[in-house]
Amino acid sequence: MLAGVIAVLILGAIAVFSQDDAALERFRERADAVCADASLELGLVRPPDADDVEGYLAFLDSSLEANRRAERRFETLTPPAALESRLQDLVDHVRAANEGLANLRDAIEAGDRAGVDAALAATEVAKERFRNVATELGLNACSSG
Repeated sequence: MLAGVIAVLILGAIAVFSQDDAALERFRERADAVCADASLELGLVRPPDADDVEGYLAFLDSSLEANRRAERRFETLTPPAALESRLQDLVDHVRAANEGLANLRDAIEAGDRAGVDAALAATEVAKERFRNVATELGLNACSSG
């Protein structure tokens, strides 16, 4: 009798872990798809010439729009319950990078060199934090960009 109860408990635990593994894998696939799509979209944005301020502003506008679309897609993902706070961390870091890009655009437009430097630094910090969380979560497409 006891052996039967133990066997049922073990089988139940295996089923729960299998469901958790499947949910985690679905989450990873969807999150990586967001990153892959954003990378593809950003790859289509033509980089400006070095001295083309208007071209650089347009480049930032296009990049920012692609990143904002990725941010919105991340917000719609449903991770396993244990990863909800880490997904929020990803969203927060994307949002911080987008804020940095918007600040960079504003600083370039205003001719504010210190603002440009600060915005670049803030954007890089946000991107690095994003990559760190993505790596921790096993998001391959997200941790490489």
